[in-house]
This record gives sequence, structure tokens and C-alpha cells, in this order.
Amino acid sequence: MAEEPENRKENPEQIKLFPLDADRVVKLKLGGACYAHVFRPCTEEEAREFFRSSMIELCLGLAAMRGGGEGRDQEAPKRALYAQLVSRVEGYRVKGGGELSALPKWQERIPLAHRMLALDRVTQVARDESDEAFEIEPEYDVTVLSALGFRGLLHRFEPVTAEDQHAFNRDSTKAKAVGGSRTGATIAPAWQNILIRLYNKKIRQVAGYSIGGRPFDSAQGDRFAVMDPFHKVAAIQPLFYRIAVDESEEASDLAALVGEAKRAAVEAENA
Repeated sequence: MAEEPENRKENPEQIKLFPLDADRVVKLKLGGACYAHVFRPCTEEEAREFFRSSMIELCLGLAAMRGGGEGRDQEAPKRALYAQLVSRVEGYRVKGGGELSALPKWQERIPLAHRMLALDRVTQVARDESDEAFEIEPEYDVTVLSALGFRGLLHRFEPVTAEDQHAFNRDSTKAKAVGGSRTGATIAPAWQNILIRLYNKKIRQVAGYSIGGRPFDSAQGDRFAVMDPFHKVAAIQPLFYRIAVDESEEASDLAALVGEAKRAAVEAENA
């Protein structure tokens, strides 16, 4: 049986908290070698731009494929975010000696597959379903996350209302058309950014995190501004029904998808 992660041990004094203000280290074991990628925390502004540009690239790419044109570089936003967040790497050797960081645009010299894998891992957040029993709390909607080996990352929200769901449906289906009839595209909003806004509105308490080596204090001012934006999305997403854009199906008709979402929003409003 695998050893229980440190932050889930029974003794409260041994609980390991997720440090919101500390660098995050991702270790890759590839081909018998070990590489470390060290990232600084992502700001909400950076995450919002990443989600926005990713959705634009996806929509333009789908439109281009439907029109028989060339596809889009949908990995560009991920490459840009990696370059923004990575502060250093370890384990990479430079022929003739010297430091990788001394090379011009050193981030781009790292194999692309390594960069994308490291970024995927540092931003990956999942629901923590390790607890056998689930209890509904009388005052809050609750989700529990796991990330980078930390478990039990708890988020308590003011209960989501029908009005909140309606607002999400409305805002997530405000697609806009760009370009002409032959080369135009339907640009859908980045639903992750809508969830971030809703998180900031509905969040009341968190547990399992630290700032400056001390447990996160939800009561001190606007402390939720320092919460990792990828954690914000993962925490509140289960509380909202979403018409999903499946990024793995590049041949899907985005315009039809948006139309379906609009019809769902009307049905939800009239329910």
C-alpha cells in the first residue's frame, strides 16, 4: 500500500500545507534522467490572459479547419505561460559546459515536450475523492482538491443559487463573430475566467494552504486574491453545470455548440 501523503496524517501538527507564495517544483523522470522545473506562482491576471488566448486560438483553429484553411498554433499560449512562470531548471547539460540560463532565450532551448509536460503538471488540480464519506455542510457548498502531492485542499463557498447558474450560463454563451462570412469565426468566452470571477464572489473559507509559512487566514482582508487561479477554477467548477468545449475534438462545430449552450441557458432560466 502506498504511503499516505504527509499533509493527510492524523496528527494536526504534521499537516503539510500548500504554500501559495512559494515556488512550485516539478520533477520529470525521462529516459533515465531527472529534470526539475521550478515555477513561480501564477497571478490571476496571467491566468486570465492564458485562458482568454487559449480559447481564441481554439475558436480560430476550428473556424480555419471548417473553411479548409491552415490550423492555428494552439500550443502558443502554453509556451508563453511556461516562459512567464519558469524561473529555473535543473538537470539539463550544455555541450561544452556553461549554464543553460546563460543562453539567449534559454527557456526555448528546453525540449518542447518537456516544457508542456512540466506546465501541465504544475497547473494540474483535481478533486480530492480520497475521503470515503461525503457530508453536506449546512452553511456552505464544499469542494476538496489535490495538487502537486497535497491533498485535503478545502474550499467553502456561499451556496450557489439559481441566479448564479443563470449568470454563468448567460456569460459563458456570449459568443461574438469576428471576420467576414468566408474567413470569420465565432469566438466563445473563456469559461474559466467566468468561474474565477464567481469564485471571488462566492468563496468564504479555505483550509490546507499557507502564506509566509503560516496557515492561510480567510478572515484577513482580501486574502483570496493570492489563491492560485487554477485552484480557483478547479474548486468552483463542480458547482456549476457547463456546456463543455471539448478541445480534443477539433472538428466539432463550435457555432452549433454555442447555439446549444444558449438554448440550455434559456431552459435553465425558464425552469
